[in-house]
Amino acid sequence: MLLSVKLRGQYLSYLHLCRAIFHDSFVNGIRLSFFNKLNTCCR
Repeated sequence: MLLSVKLRGQYLSYLHLCRAIFHDSFVNGIRLSFFNKLNTCCR
């Protein structure tokens, strides 16, 4: 029982980390494409 609780905690922290990395790259991707569009239309 204690082992499963420990594994569940590690799994949830792993999911949280993956979600944070994905969110960061997703936001950066939108930001980069937005700035690229601004640069191409303003030249």
